[in-house]
This record gives sequence, structure tokens and C-alpha cells, in this order.
Amino acid sequence: MYWYYKVVILGVVAAILYGLFSIVSPYLPEMPSFSKPASKEEANTATSSESSTAPTNTQNTQQAPNTNVTATKPKPQVITNLNAGLKSKLTEAKDLYKRHQRIDEAYEIAAKILVDPSVPRFSSAWYEVADFISDINTKLSFSSAPSKRKINHQVKRGDSLSSIAGNYTTIRGLQRGNNIPLDSGIIHPGDVIRLFPGNWEIEVVKTEYILILKQNGQFFKYYKVGIGKEDRTPEGKFKIYGKVEDPIWEKKDGQRIQPGDSRNVLGTRWMKLKPIEGTAITGSGYGIHGTTQPNSVGTPASQGCIRMRNSDVEELFDIIPDVVVEVIIRK
Repeated sequence: MYWYYKVVILGVVAAILYGLFSIVSPYLPEMPSFSKPASKEEANTATSSESSTAPTNTQNTQQAPNTNVTATKPKPQVITNLNAGLKSKLTEAKDLYKRHQRIDEAYEIAAKILVDPSVPRFSSAWYEVADFISDINTKLSFSSAPSKRKINHQVKRGDSLSSIAGNYTTIRGLQRGNNIPLDSGIIHPGDVIRLFPGNWEIEVVKTEYILILKQNGQFFKYYKVGIGKEDRTPEGKFKIYGKVEDPIWEKKDGQRIQPGDSRNVLGTRWMKLKPIEGTAITGSGYGIHGTTQPNSVGTPASQGCIRMRNSDVEELFDIIPDVVVEVIIRK
């Protein structure tokens, strides 16, 4: 019977050892797992998923190709539509204007670029060139700087600012462009008055919210404008026929809103539009005017008029004469 005791003793010892192992096993270090290596497909999947979230590691030669492609991907570039040659010419024109003050040469270069067939109208390139020309012509309009495009009128006895302005510009335009005080109309025989000659025209393109001022058919300057909501701005040919500073806005109910009142939607200037050459319009009272809501410029917000920022409409008002300026409004 001796061997039975051995079996019992061994069973008791085994039970004790198992119990001890169950108690201490949570505190023992985890042993490495010797599982089967992942397949090539599984390894690629894991790398792709990790690379989309993990920081780039430039020292990991296995991931370097993918990392480099992502890091060196070029940013989208703004398309200007200017080829290298025209871009170089525009840079030359800006340098002539800003550094050397050779205004006429700068203008001539820019004017050719603006009408180049490779520069689509109203593209970003067109606006870049148009902004530059607008700056040049604003400077020439409101300074006594000489230009081949200006005429030099030598004042004779009997001349007045009104007679010199004629159908070319306004009295204020002459004052601002010849350093004559705005509160003075005094000129003397022998004085030289510089001004732009020729005909002024205006083109409004509603879809672009833009008013283009032309001199003798050539681009002179542009302004951003607001138009009528619900396509209320009429299209066709008009003439500016009546200009008013600081207009009173008379509402349909007869109420008169005075200049300077925030409710006066006409702002600081009013230029009435009179239809010509068979242009048929519904309603009346259309014009080009300022606004007390400058943020509405560039949007369809008016009752049908062309709306401009006050500073812009004041500038345009001073440049162009009354009665003779033709305005074309297009879709």
C-alpha cells in the first residue's frame, strides 16, 4: 500500500503548487509571444494605416519614399494667365513707375499687356494689370504731373475754369489736377492748366459688378459697384444727364431724406441716367450714386441703380463732365 501514499502526497503537493502559481501569476512579467510572422500583404496594410496618423519619421528608410512624396507635394498655384514674357514686362512697367517716375512709359507697356489676346478679360491677370493702370491714371488725374496724354492749356485773358473744362472734365477736376485750391477759381493769363482731352465713356458689366471708365475708347480706370437686386438694373445705352452733389433722396411717399442722413441711400453724389438710342426701360429714376451701405458694393442690393462707394463716386464725379458721357450697361 506504500505507493498509494506517494500518489496522495504528490497530488497534495501539485495542488499546493497550482494554488501558489494562481496567486502570483498576475505579478509575473509577460512572456513574449512567438506567433507566426505576418504576411507581406498584412504588413503593408499596417504600415499604410499607421503612416496616415503617425508623425513623419525621416529616419525610417522603409517609410521614407511615401513620406517624401507627401512632404514635397507642391501647393496649388494661383493661375494668373500671364505668360513669362508679359509678367516680365509688367514688372518692368512697375519699376519704371515706382522707382524712376517714368509714368508714360510705364502706362504704354501696361496698356499693351491689358489688351493682349492671352490676357482674358476679368481674369486675375487682367485685374492685376487694370489695377496698375488705374493707379497711374488716378495719379495723373489728380496731380499736375505732365503726360503725353494730357493737353497743356495756356490761360488767356477771359478764360475761366468752366470754359477750360468744357466737355472734357469738371471745375473741381481741374482744381484737383492743377493744385488749385478748391475754394478758389482764380487763374491768371500765362498759367498752364493740364487736363485729359477727348471723350469719356462708361461701361457697366453687371455680372462682374464693375464700372469701367474709358477715355477715347481706351481703358482708364475701373470701380467695383453694386447693382439692382432681382436683376432690376436695366441694360442698354444711357447718358449721364444731371449731376448733383450731396443729393436729397425723395422717397415714393414724398418723404425727403437730407444729405448726411444714414437713411439717404444716395450717399454723397448722384448722376442721373437718361436712356438713349431706343433703350426701353421700366420705371424711372435710375442713376449712378454713392451709398451709406458700403458693404453692399459688389452685391445686388439696390432698387436698380448703380451703387458706388462714396469715395469712388466722388472721384468719378470730378473726372467726367455732364451731359456728354455715354453709359453702356451690359449683362
